[in-house]
Amino acid sequence: MGITRRGCAIDWCRGFGEAYTAVLTACNCSICTKKGLHFTFVAPNSFQLRAGEDNLREYLFNKHAIRHQLCVDCGVDVFARGSKPDGSEVVALNVSCIDGIELAKLKMTPIDGRNR
Repeated sequence: MGITRRGCAIDWCRGFGEAYTAVLTACNCSICTKKGLHFTFVAPNSFQLRAGEDNLREYLFNKHAIRHQLCVDCGVDVFARGSKPDGSEVVALNVSCIDGIELAKLKMTPIDGRNR
């Protein structure tokens, strides 16, 4: 997909990175379902937060495996940091924060987060 802009609803938290949209999640865990979150995943060296770091608050739930980063002003879950099953670090980008994205046109990969 190339280099894309992404940010929160009020554009305070702004990052740039290589968006890899081959895998987009449709997770059924309580957080993703209630917030309508859909993530794509990139290596940490492919993501750079360029603005708004002081405006982020970390949110952990369940097993504390994913460190969600929320904008303290608008509440948008901008991205998250975590580990893949093999232990390697990953950044999960909230696809809804990618400028110009149309979720209805994207194929989602179901994830059974509810039963993990």
